[in-house]
Amino acid sequence: MNIITERLSISSVQDQDIGSCVSLFGDPIVMEKFSEAPRTLEEIRQRVENCWITQWQSGIPYSGLVVSKNDTDEFLGF
Repeated sequence: MNIITERLSISSVQDQDIGSCVSLFGDPIVMEKFSEAPRTLEEIRQRVENCWITQWQSGIPYSGLVVSKNDTDEFLGF
């Protein structure tokens, strides 16, 4: 799934997005907002791989979305 606006792209999480998602989940300030935050890098990686990507590949495109800037491809969040 892809949604493209003038400035942003929103797309389903892909394998190549795992590193960016793991980095964001690893930020303590971001994780203060999650009630059931994964605690280790392995838990973070498993959540991204097993949940979002598996669901997306199963035809559920809205299970995890990645937002990036069009002009730089900079990862902004999910």
